[in-house]
Amino acid sequence: SGGKITYSVTEGSDVISVDENTGKISIKKAGKASVRVTAAQTENYLSKSIVVTVTVNRKPIAVPEILSKTNEFTYTGLPQTYQLAVSDDYTISNDTKTETGDGYEVVVTLNDPENTQWASELPIYMYSIKKAPVTITANDKTMIDDEEYPEYDYKVEGLVNGEELPIVPSILCENDKTVGEHVIVVTGPEESDNYKYTYVNGILTITVRETPDISAEDIVLVYGDTGKKVNVRTNSDGVLSYEVVSGSDVISVNAETGLITVLKA
Repeated sequence: SGGKITYSVTEGSDVISVDENTGKISIKKAGKASVRVTAAQTENYLSKSIVVTVTVNRKPIAVPEILSKTNEFTYTGLPQTYQLAVSDDYTISNDTKTETGDGYEVVVTLNDPENTQWASELPIYMYSIKKAPVTITANDKTMIDDEEYPEYDYKVEGLVNGEELPIVPSILCENDKTVGEHVIVVTGPEESDNYKYTYVNGILTITVRETPDISAEDIVLVYGDTGKKVNVRTNSDGVLSYEVVSGSDVISVNAETGLITVLKA
């Protein structure tokens, strides 16, 4: 028509604004609005207006991608995170835990739910932290049947982050000092807050104290002999000692070396 075209928002001015002269729309939020378009009267045409409906849809946001390789962690004593892709469009919470537990649910919330929406159905993000396995093993022991019982103890494998064993195992070995092997039994609870336990028994080996072989030949000396000693053959690893059991007026003997001193014929 050649008449001047002007634009105005008639409804939904909180949704959009429009440039009066160009018709350029600026979005404020999601929703619906109406824009009146008016052609001014000219020499040949009357003024006329039309109303245009403008719909502003909420922005679609892709659901977070899972970055973690697993949703089942094992307790480490340190915080562990179920990782999702991050975005300025949403906030992730409850994704980091330290203690063991099943069914932790990550909470993902749109930062601007009035103007954004999920592009597809938001999944339920679940993860768990399992109890760490710990093995408690009774240490093997040996003893001789005439000795006192050894002190039973155990070793612990699997504790994490420098933590101490939170339980006190029971350890015992029932026997009457019979020669042979006896089971050292270690027991305790199956689990605690963050650990699951496996118990491995040990062995107490009881032996007898053996009688060593020891022999020496009779000795013939001449009065005045010096530097003679008792020559002993033995498989014992014990310390040898010597003493005169008869004829102490004839000789004396060094208790440690076996060196003989002749006193008389």
